[in-house]
Formats: sequence, structure tokens, C-alpha cells
Amino acid sequence: MPRWHHLDAGEMVSGHHYYRIMDWSARYLGDEEFGARIPQHAPIISIGALGSAIRRSKSLYDAINSINKEYGQAANVAQFFTINTPTETHWCFKHLFSQDDSVHQVNLATLQYMIDTVRLAAGPDWRPSRIHLARGKMPGQDHLEIFRDREIVYFQGMSGISIKKSLLPCQIPRERLKAGAESSGWSEIETPPDSFTGSLRLLLKAHIREGIFQISSLAEAVGMSKRTLQRRLGEEGLSFSVLLDDLRFELTAELMRELDYPLIAIAHDLGYRDQAHFTRSFRRWTGMSPSEYRSHLQI
Repeated sequence: MPRWHHLDAGEMVSGHHYYRIMDWSARYLGDEEFGARIPQHAPIISIGALGSAIRRSKSLYDAINSINKEYGQAANVAQFFTINTPTETHWCFKHLFSQDDSVHQVNLATLQYMIDTVRLAAGPDWRPSRIHLARGKMPGQDHLEIFRDREIVYFQGMSGISIKKSLLPCQIPRERLKAGAESSGWSEIETPPDSFTGSLRLLLKAHIREGIFQISSLAEAVGMSKRTLQRRLGEEGLSFSVLLDDLRFELTAELMRELDYPLIAIAHDLGYRDQAHFTRSFRRWTGMSPSEYRSHLQI
């Protein structure tokens, strides 16, 4: 049995039955927007391994990649992928077995989950510039809020949303994760400011600004041995390298907005041996090079 099924009992239901249940529920309730309403009650950050992957993501690009990867491991019912153009990323999904009317509600739910994921980084008012549909018009589409005043492209063989490429490197603020969790009554967002990890993040961030990048220095600052600090971090599912990488990304996002600040200086400030190592990390975080990102900021 795939690893995913041990993490999410809901995945024990086959994709085919899930589609039928969604369709039957919408018909029973007489609610054409049933699928689009599901994320209001079960936000994506609360859905098992998918939610965990998003909560670990450093940027929108990271979150989208995590969803594409995690969902692909979860169930062989749909494929998620991105198609890039110079200015836009089209985030798409394609059903692997059923393309009849039974997927209508699942399509609505999936599109809304994708939009909600982007909103974690772009803000609650964000809307896609374009929506793609695998087939023709959906039943009752003209009355559905998700499609209102949007450009719709039909018969694409896949469904999805278009996102400005400049949004991909945006951070996902923890405040939005917490607000999304609280609005649904789900509250597994950890690390309040007074927690051990929260305090450690603040201290390490100050150390990075001072050019200190060693775990031994951090351990000394908190009055622990290096081994004890490693153990405490391990108990919270972290490591020093992960924590350092997270904070480097946060500081990079701040420094990159200073358009006149040289990239080589940012690389040096964050403890990279050279600009090439910094560029590799930045591309891993955001899917683009630092110079590409700055060109989007200037558009």
C-alpha cells in the first residue's frame, strides 16, 4: 500500500468513488457550486500530507511543486503539472480516467484549492488572469463565482489557472497559514513567538545578519551543547541546515527588493561562498534565477 494511505485515511476511498460521491452530493443538495464550497470547510493546509507540504514551503513556487509531487504520490486519479511561458505559469491538472460530467464538482473543488493556494502568497483578493477547462462550458458556469469576470479558455485537454510568473518567489506568511487554519476551526499551526523554535529562529536570523552561520555559535548563545541543540531540533522535526535554509530565504526575499543592492553582496551577506552557490539555492526556492526575479519586479 502506498505511503500516502497510512497518512490520510480519506485516500482509502478510490478516486472514481470520490468523484461519484461529490457529484451525487451536489445533485442531492441542488448546489451547483458544491465543489467550490468544499475548500471553505476543509482548507488545503488542513489536508494531511498536502497540508504539511504547504506548511513547509518557503515560497509559492515551492508550494505548487510540493502539491504536484505529493498529489502525484497520493492517488493515480489526476496529474498535476506546470507549463511556463516568459510571463506566466499555467498550473494544470488532468484526470487520468474520467472526463464525463461526474468530474464537474471535482473540477470546481480542485480549481478553488489551486486559487486558495496562490492566495496564501498573493493575498485573499487574488484571482487568476485566466482559467483553463479541459472540455466545454460547465453546467451553470455563468452563475458560478469562480468564473465571474474571468477569461475562460475551453477544450484544452486539461484544466487549471494562469499565474503571473513574478508571484512564484513570493513567501507564504505564517500569519496567513494561521488565519486560514483558525477560520476553519483547525489549529495545527505550530511555533508561536515564545516557543523554543520561534525564539531560535529570531536568534539565528540575528546571527545571520552578523555573518555567523555555525550551529556551535547558536548552541553557545542558547546555553546548550551542540549535540543537545541538534536533539531538540530533531524533536520538532527540524535540523540546523533546514532552519538556516529557511531563514536565508526570508532574508533573501527582503534584500532582493532593494533593486540597487548587488546580487554578489546578497550572496556574501548570507554566507554563500560565491554568487553561483547563491543562484543555485535561489532557483531551488523559486524556480528562477535572482536576475530573472528582479526583472519581474521591475515590470
